[in-house]
This record gives sequence, structure tokens and C-alpha cells, in this order.
Amino acid sequence: MKINLLEIFENEVSKFCNDSVLAKNFFTEIEEHYFETHRFYHNFEHVANMISQILRVQSVENEVDTLILAAFYHDVIYFPSQTDNEFQSLIFAKNHLEKLNFSKMKIEKITSLILQTKNHFENKTFSADEKLFLDSDLAILGSENSIYQEYSQKIRKEFSFLSDEIFFAKRLNFLRNVLSQETIYKTLIFQKLFERRAKLNILSEMNNFV
Repeated sequence: MKINLLEIFENEVSKFCNDSVLAKNFFTEIEEHYFETHRFYHNFEHVANMISQILRVQSVENEVDTLILAAFYHDVIYFPSQTDNEFQSLIFAKNHLEKLNFSKMKIEKITSLILQTKNHFENKTFSADEKLFLDSDLAILGSENSIYQEYSQKIRKEFSFLSDEIFFAKRLNFLRNVLSQETIYKTLIFQKLFERRAKLNILSEMNNFV
């Protein structure tokens, strides 16, 4: 699904703020972050793919505007060597959304989704929006094998500051954690679309480390 990110952002913001100049300026600021040179996977293409998934499988249970705005901001601050990216992205989003006249409740919902991406497999009961948001973030795992391989190569580039030994150990730990879940995806639609392929992709990548 080909989408226009500026148009989508402006449309969602216009529901709360009629300052189109401010909206455009904020979009440009977001865009600049996602085009940082150290990003190979966590860029605007990832945001577009995530929003496309949300729009494709949304249901009446979902607060779609919240999900879309959370997608724009969830990786806006991203430095692979840092461990507080989600929190810093939350702060960035909160600053923008307050200036755009979003309600306190809406801001809390959006920032909560952002923070949730720090631990996809937390032992808790997830809301319908959390399930769809987290599944959309991990949709790449269930992509065609050639796309998955490209994704894994991009992740390696983002962590190029790590030696192969350290990176492979960390990556293996992540992949094993993903596979240890009863299901990778939390929604039935994502399980149907991507679960089997995601497991095959992950096993294939893990074999490269042996």
C-alpha cells in the first residue's frame, strides 16, 4: 500500500489543531530524525510500512488515529547504542502533541503505545490497540524471505559498532526470545498472515550464526 506520510500526519493533526504551518514544521522535524545517516532499518520506510499494516487490518476495536500518531513517533529518537530510545521518543512526542492541542488523555494513549515497544513480550494483558500496534511493528518478521534477509542486514549495519561475536550473541538472544513466545503475533489476523513465515525466517537467520 503506497501512502503519503505528510498527508496522513496532517490529516490526523487537523482533528485537534488547525495550525497547518505548525503541523508541517513538526512533520519536517520528525522526518529529519528518521533520515539520520545511522538508520538503515528504523527509518521512514519502517514507519510507512507500519502505518500501512495498521490501515490494512484495523477494526472497530481500534483507535486508528492514536495508532497512526504513535507509529510516527515511536522510533523518532533512535540510537542503537542507547537503551532509552523509547522514553526519549515519548518525551519528543509529548512535546509536539501538547503544542498541537492534543488532549491529555490522547497524549497518554499515544505515549503509552510508544513505551510499550520497549518490551513486545511483556507478561501482561494487552489492549486491542497495543496488540495491533506491536504486531505492526514486527510485521517485517513475517515478510518474504528476501525482504527479511534485507531487514536483518540493515539491523547489522545499525549495530556496526559491535563486533560480530557480540552482535550475534545479542541477536540470537532476541530471536530466541521471539520464538519462545506461544505466538509471535498477538492478533489473529497477523497470526494468520505472518506467523508461519516469521518462524521460518527466524530459524533461517539463526542457522547463519551456527
